[in-house]
Amino acid sequence: MRILLVLAVSAALTGQLFFARTFAVHLHVPHDLRDTIGWKLDQLIRAYAEARGFNGSVLVARDREVLLDKGYGWRDKAHKLPCTGYTRYQIASTTKTFTSTLILRLAAAGKLALTDKLSRWYPQLPFADSVTIEAMLTHTSGIYDFTREPPIKQAEEKTFIDILTVHPLDFPPGTQWRYSNSNYVLLGFIAGRIMGTDYFHAVRTTIFEPLHMEASGFDFIRLKSPDKAIGYQTLDDSIAIPDEITDSSVPAGAGAIFSTVEDLYRWHLGLQDGRVLSQDWQARAYRKFQGNNYGYGWTIDSMAGRLVVSHSGSISGFGSDFERVPQDDICVVVLSNKSGSTSTVQNIARSLLAILYDQPYSIPKKWTFRHLPPEQLQTYAGLYDFPQIGLTFRLWVEDGMLYGQSANRPGARSILRPVGDDHFVTQEDGDVECWIDRKAGTRRTTGAPLSCAPVRLPQRGRTFTGKKIK
Repeated sequence: MRILLVLAVSAALTGQLFFARTFAVHLHVPHDLRDTIGWKLDQLIRAYAEARGFNGSVLVARDREVLLDKGYGWRDKAHKLPCTGYTRYQIASTTKTFTSTLILRLAAAGKLALTDKLSRWYPQLPFADSVTIEAMLTHTSGIYDFTREPPIKQAEEKTFIDILTVHPLDFPPGTQWRYSNSNYVLLGFIAGRIMGTDYFHAVRTTIFEPLHMEASGFDFIRLKSPDKAIGYQTLDDSIAIPDEITDSSVPAGAGAIFSTVEDLYRWHLGLQDGRVLSQDWQARAYRKFQGNNYGYGWTIDSMAGRLVVSHSGSISGFGSDFERVPQDDICVVVLSNKSGSTSTVQNIARSLLAILYDQPYSIPKKWTFRHLPPEQLQTYAGLYDFPQIGLTFRLWVEDGMLYGQSANRPGARSILRPVGDDHFVTQEDGDVECWIDRKAGTRRTTGAPLSCAPVRLPQRGRTFTGKKIK
């Protein structure tokens, strides 16, 4: 099994919203303007489907008006079953927004404090006296990420505790930021303990049921639903190779949920209305912690001067991105049933927001791949360190192709296809470009490093530089 954790056609769908089956939506946008925006939204995604092979479902809503709710491609290609607004996908680390909300609800009720030490629940962990709930929420705990371990098929609480017991902290709590799925696995267990149940039941009774998220759940492997998406390792016009699905016991509170774009819109509405967490506590969750672009379970950014809170997810067979602008009641959800699609769904979501705010955005282009001789490809092989994000990547040549994979957080490998001298893009989606300076021994990436990397930093146009260390 391969885990990617931290721990993604027709004209605009105006007036034909799947969401209308169960929700009354009120029109606040003039019809002609809505048509124009809807057409732009749909055209953008169609371009990604054509140029990047995007396959999945998308929902865009503003001020309780659903502007787009539509599927692109196949949830089951063999049986020609299309994706829709109610297709069910694993959402991976987008789960963390639910886990953090559970914890903050308990804090608001006085059942825990963010300053509580991990030793209150796990005194057997050697570092438990130095790690707080807040440090785990914000990924500043230094706790070892269990996804660096060899692949796990199934897990229970003891599995994680045994792993963490033998690994020291990566750094003293509060001194650095490093994404670790172990933080949210532990937070999920803690929430369940305090509520006298398990994490899955706690989320279901506290969030899913009150918000009528009837298409959401956890045990995706055993899910029997005609709306279930097949997660693909490879999916294009000629090839459809299903991926191995991750058992929900492995990502747990860090990434176990499956959902739909429509249910995630219900999640947005529940947060907007303060039905699951007060606005005061949400405001605390949406603040950058110690200067990092991460709060309490949310990535923090901006668009056109507005606060954007989001979380993306990546797991074998699926990619997700969930973006919200609370001030303007905007929600963008992009879900895909393709491995290595997360960078694409992030770029789509960000561009959809740009359309809503009349900001610049790019239409993806199709790449023309080049052939490089094996001896030249071999010069790129090696280990590259990215200290900005605490990750290391390995590049190697196999069967005449250049592959890349996270070295300290094992996940699916990506194929890097040459589009110029020293210039590569990921074959899976083409959204992540990289330049490898063979002479200087450095590697530069636009966006996020390698789409397979278990990094939850939205691309946002940043550039990361990695140095060859071996």
